[in-house]
Amino acid sequence: ELAGKIHCAHNNCPFVMASSVVSVAVAAWLLAVVLPACAEVPYHYRVPGMTTPYDIGFTAEHQLHASRLLRTAKEKSAATLAVAPASVISPVTYGADPTGVKDSSTAMRLAVEALIDLAVTGRTYAGLLDLGGAVIDLQGGIYSISKPIVVPQGYANFGIQHGSLVASPTFPEDGSSFMLTVGALTSCNRTSGGASNNDCNSNVDIQRVTFNGGRRAFGCLGVLSTMNANVGPALMVTGYTGIGISLGGSGAGYVHEVWLGEHDPADKAPRTNVSGTAILMAGHQHDCDVENVIVFSGLVGVNSTNGANRIQGVHTWNLKGSSGGIGIVLHFGAGRVQNSYLDFAPLVLRFHRPWNGAQPTTTVEGNFFLGTATTVVQASDPDSQIYGLVVTGNVYHGKDNGNTTFVVDEREGQFVSVQETVIENNVVDKAYATNGKFGTRATMTAVVAAGSSEVTLTFDDVLLFGAAIGINPDAVDCSLHGPHATAISATAHPGTKLVHVTLAQSVPAVPLATMASAAAANTTVTCTVDQSVRATPAH
Repeated sequence: ELAGKIHCAHNNCPFVMASSVVSVAVAAWLLAVVLPACAEVPYHYRVPGMTTPYDIGFTAEHQLHASRLLRTAKEKSAATLAVAPASVISPVTYGADPTGVKDSSTAMRLAVEALIDLAVTGRTYAGLLDLGGAVIDLQGGIYSISKPIVVPQGYANFGIQHGSLVASPTFPEDGSSFMLTVGALTSCNRTSGGASNNDCNSNVDIQRVTFNGGRRAFGCLGVLSTMNANVGPALMVTGYTGIGISLGGSGAGYVHEVWLGEHDPADKAPRTNVSGTAILMAGHQHDCDVENVIVFSGLVGVNSTNGANRIQGVHTWNLKGSSGGIGIVLHFGAGRVQNSYLDFAPLVLRFHRPWNGAQPTTTVEGNFFLGTATTVVQASDPDSQIYGLVVTGNVYHGKDNGNTTFVVDEREGQFVSVQETVIENNVVDKAYATNGKFGTRATMTAVVAAGSSEVTLTFDDVLLFGAAIGINPDAVDCSLHGPHATAISATAHPGTKLVHVTLAQSVPAVPLATMASAAAANTTVTCTVDQSVRATPAH
């Protein structure tokens, strides 16, 4: 016991023991003076975050055993760290230069080959070779590449992480090459979740990677015909000329915590000199989430073609709308855009004629539109139709005269019907309300003149769609207010945005002397109308 306490004193206090052999007098002094002094300042205050076997306050035998265990653990730990597991592939092993001075294209190809060589006989439900979670770890290096890196079809359960890829001055400028591609758009005869859903790769994880296309690479990252891909967090994607990230043909993908810009933040080139799209979801792509993403440069922020995609928490401050930029475009007018920030770059909803009877639905909710970031409803065919569009709970902060909240664009086609659509309960800042606030539902009030039995209400300045859509005649609700009581009827004029109200009895002329005010003398009609046709009576 005395030996254990002496060891404790030696380890924990600022005293140097010349020998482990001490006299009884010295031992007594240690017990009487030194150990109480040590107890006054707890060990974890003097040596924060550290633990030694002598902190275990048992007998010397226990402490000696703990010391042996700790030493063995350290030795095994060092051995484990010295030899990386075979499932972690480092491009440096194959000659890559992590400083970015020399070209690492060949080494990257060899690293990919080493990755897929790890495949064993185990296959996924779709027949893909399972790589067991193997990873190409860039280990914080910066790698210059002059050729695209391609992970071929047929593999599942692998990742690429932790480093930077930079397109060299000799990277091909062919208008199609991506710096890193997983899979391909060609058919691989494997599907999951439906005949049109490609499953040529699966369970792919790409995170904490910086891509710099050097304004040479057409694209930075392509995850193609792949199911269940995770892209993020902490990707920085810049310097592309065409596409930052493509999920072409992929399903159930997740892109999150990513920054994208056609121009690098430090690039002094004019921000109007852009042609690229930050995130493209096209082809047979479906059911993907884009969340918590910032697009700071480019012609288009996010282009989505599938109605099952969800875009949430995306901040687009790329090229502004008045210069031709688009923040988010739903290419076939379907999908969900929620809680996003369209910063001078508009939201474009492109609608077409129904295809094979399909009726896509769209939700635009809880977003913030700043400046020229309007909502553009675009007709792409001569007989374009809108079905199931809900736009509600959005805030429009005009800031300049370019924002009219909603714009109907019929330059390429015309809307012939609007069904099951609700555009209402959006907020326009009072200071900019004169720029225009539109919806598919509106309420207006008009005064019926004394001696008259009719009045017409004009909804031209508040309803979004033009006279061709007009007002649904079955969705007109009018009521009479004031001192005069009589039956009324209302009619929506076809091909216009007018409602004509007729009173059964004319409004009498009432002397003002009998009224508390002139306003009280007025008889008014209030009408609520809807441009959309309802398939069911339920709201």
